[in-house]
Amino acid sequence: LFYVRAYGPSVITGSVTDYRNSSYLVEVQFIDPGEYTLEVVVAFSAPLDFEELPINRNRTAILMNEVEEEMEPGFEGYMVAGFPQSILIRPNENSAPSSDKPLCTMEQLTE
Repeated sequence: LFYVRAYGPSVITGSVTDYRNSSYLVEVQFIDPGEYTLEVVVAFSAPLDFEELPINRNRTAILMNEVEEEMEPGFEGYMVAGFPQSILIRPNENSAPSSDKPLCTMEQLTE
């Protein structure tokens, strides 16, 4: 239902827990310090009917006010009220600086 992302020194996704009582918990695990823009998007409020998928060139042209170029539609949902928000993540005094952290290799990532 929701899509959570933060842009800054790194791009991070998050998660939303629905407590089923009209309250939600948004969680994002920041690793790198810096200023981030946090977005929470409602991804599915009025999805297209199955028959309308995939969105073809004619439907895209209509949605784009008769623009005659083939493009992906820009819709990805609705921004939740109060977002985007700017967040400043400060460095953790107990953690090692990034340059001191070991880098992983492609072999380690694809084991």
